Amino acid sequence: MTFKQWYLKLAGLLLIFGTIIFLVIGPLLPRLVDISTYQQQIVDLLEGSLKRKISLGSIRFVWRLGPQFVVNELHLRERDSNDEFLSAQKVTFRLGLLPLIKRQVALRSIVVDGLQARVTRDAAGALNIDDLLASKTSAIDLQVRGIKLRQAQVVWQDQASPRGGVQRIQLTAIDLKLDHVNRGEKGSY
Repeated sequence: MTFKQWYLKLAGLLLIFGTIIFLVIGPLLPRLVDISTYQQQIVDLLEGSLKRKISLGSIRFVWRLGPQFVVNELHLRERDSNDEFLSAQKVTFRLGLLPLIKRQVALRSIVVDGLQARVTRDAAGALNIDDLLASKTSAIDLQVRGIKLRQAQVVWQDQASPRGGVQRIQLTAIDLKLDHVNRGEKGSY
C-alpha cells in the first residue's frame, strides 16, 4: 500500500468517525450538559459587560444540527434605573462548529422571539442606548452571521424633537432578518 492510499483511507476513517460522533454524541450532549448551573455566572458576566441589570428565566443547551443555547424570558434594565429597556420571550444562539475547533466564537445566528424594546432620546439629545453603541475593546472577537427578529416591537420616544413635547412612535409585528452582521462592515437584510 502506498502512502497516498494509506492517507486516503485514514482520511476516510476520520470522516466516518467524525460523522458518527456528530450524529450520536451530539444529541446526547444536552442530557450531559446542564447549562442552568452556570446561569448566575452568565448573568454576572453580562451585567459586568453591559453595566446594566439583566435577568434570565431559564437557559438550556439543545442540539439541532449543531449546538444551540436557548434563553427564555430575557429582561434588560435601563442604565441607571429599574425601568425595563428590553425584553424577549426567547433568544436562541446557534453556534458554529468549525470556529469552535479553532478556539473562536462564531454565532451562526441569533433568533429573538417576542422582542420588546424602548429607545428614548432625552432633551439633551442623548440616547438610552449610547453606552451599548460605544466602541469597546473585547478579548473575544465575536462574529455573528445573522440576526433574526420575530414578532418584535420597538417604541421610540423623543424628548428632543424640534416640534416640542414628547414624540412617540411604536412599531409592532416586526419580522426582520439581517445577514453578515460584523462591526464596521456592511451587511444585508
